[in-house]
Amino acid sequence: MFQRLFKKKLTIWILVLVAVLLLVWALLSIFSDGNTIVHKAVRTVTAPIQKAFTSVSTKVSHFFAAYTRYNALLEENERLREENYAMKEAVRNADLYRMENENLRALLDMRQRHTDLTLESAMLIARSDTSWSSVITLNKGESDGFAVGNGVISREGLVGQIVSVGPNYSEVGTILDTKVSVGALISRNRLSAVTKGTLELMEEGKFQLVGLPRGSDVRPGDEVETSGLGGMLPPGLLLGTVESVHADPTGLGDYAIVKAAANIGNLSQLFVIVAYSVSD
Repeated sequence: MFQRLFKKKLTIWILVLVAVLLLVWALLSIFSDGNTIVHKAVRTVTAPIQKAFTSVSTKVSHFFAAYTRYNALLEENERLREENYAMKEAVRNADLYRMENENLRALLDMRQRHTDLTLESAMLIARSDTSWSSVITLNKGESDGFAVGNGVISREGLVGQIVSVGPNYSEVGTILDTKVSVGALISRNRLSAVTKGTLELMEEGKFQLVGLPRGSDVRPGDEVETSGLGGMLPPGLLLGTVESVHADPTGLGDYAIVKAAANIGNLSQLFVIVAYSVSD
């Protein structure tokens, strides 16, 4: 304990001595020309202390300068991040406006092409294509006037029919689905038939056309359209193109393999037929 007390007092006396020497050196610097023996002795004693103080002062100065630069860099980085976010948001908004404009143009074009149809646009928001069904979900429903049985088309042709509807969504069974069946006609000769989805053809974007008479005049390349029978769908909507014709295994008639006009696997904007008129 005595040693600690002694060291503490010694440290205090050394600091006092240094302070006195610095004071003497300062007074001599003011009132003498700096060439006296006392002045030189004081400078000799205090030079290392001054050097140490100068070194510490320089390091402290550099530290605070670096700290200031670091804070400035942080502020600049935050500003750049905010500008980057604002630019990305502007790009997203521009993309949304562009998409909305394209959708409105597409709707206008479809209404001009199908003056007999009352169309409402909708976007595909989900699909549940499996090995046994082909169903898609739209972002609109009953609140937009949609109902079960409404036809859904793309620019290429019929996509399917609404099979389930909620306040703000609709589920559509596509023309490829095994549960969807549509009255059809061969455009070239008005021969009647019915569409039928099969598990084997679903993944290929194809369906069967059944109910054709044996030896019927149906050829590859013939276009198939809706007949309008049943009243749920208007006549004249393109369904697809015949790829091949085969004899039914029962021997009672023929069936055709048809490639769907609508690209069921790559849909985005669609149009729901909420009403239509049939000219005489």
